[in-house]
Amino acid sequence: MELVSYELDPQPEQGLLHLNLAWRSLAHTKESYLVQVELLDRHNQVVSYWLGYNGQGRLPTLAWDPGDSVFDRLALPLPNLPGGDYTVRVQVMSNAGPLPVQQGSSSGSSLPLATLHLNQPANLSLSQHLSLTAPAGSVEVAFALWQTDGPVIQPAIPPTYAIRPRFLSSPQLPCQAAIRSICS
Repeated sequence: MELVSYELDPQPEQGLLHLNLAWRSLAHTKESYLVQVELLDRHNQVVSYWLGYNGQGRLPTLAWDPGDSVFDRLALPLPNLPGGDYTVRVQVMSNAGPLPVQQGSSSGSSLPLATLHLNQPANLSLSQHLSLTAPAGSVEVAFALWQTDGPVIQPAIPPTYAIRPRFLSSPQLPCQAAIRSICS
């Protein structure tokens, strides 16, 4: 597989980096590779990453035929990063680890795509909150549910079910000794 093109659209005011990747299949593969996109700060520390299958997780490489084009549209969180320069890099991962990639005459386990300059600090708003209580005290944690294309703005809340135990007494159902007092 080869990376044909990419497009970066930083939106620091929303705390997002939109990234489009265009891939082309060169041959059949024997496993489904994962794609990892990382954002590195000036100290080469990973400050944000995405790991998943191509095509928003719906088109693993096992399903590709030679010549197929597959597009990834991702949103990396920019977790309240200061303005400055960052590097965006891509890795293709097999079950055994990163696959070698080539760029010109150099090769390695990752492909640096671009240097990204944030003119302003990124402001990622985390809309969900969770309170954790421990013997030493409690702490509130902010988080966001994330999909390939960004945070879930309005998460679906599953219904809450209340289960009320009922004990039925029936002459047709024999009671066991341990629960005889409940049944009688």
